[in-house]
Amino acid sequence: MMKKVVIVREGQWGLVKKESYEEFIEILKEILEKAVSPDGKEKIAEVEVVETSAEALLKLRMGGIDTLIFISRDKLAEARQIKKVHRRLKVVLFTGLIPEEEIILVDKGWLLDSREIKHIVLY
Repeated sequence: MMKKVVIVREGQWGLVKKESYEEFIEILKEILEKAVSPDGKEKIAEVEVVETSAEALLKLRMGGIDTLIFISRDKLAEARQIKKVHRRLKVVLFTGLIPEEEIILVDKGWLLDSREIKHIVLY
């Protein structure tokens, strides 16, 4: 089953330059677009990049979005609000800095294939 993923380009935090966000979006989009079913026979994601949260919300109201991705910590409050209203929607927010006051949830499956566990736990 094809999943519809929308990435919101809007957002910036700290000293990170817009070019860094653009590069991140392109890499993420490529990874998701290359994802295939377990049998390797079909693509499983259709990915669209939108400029703003407002544009993403419009698409969400029209239906058919499975996952909404934000690329900056400054969209955390907005991501929470959207998730609160659209409970079945998967909302993902990428950040380079986990807020200290937040609980960090980590999928146990990442332990086997991620070098980031040390970073999450120790730094």
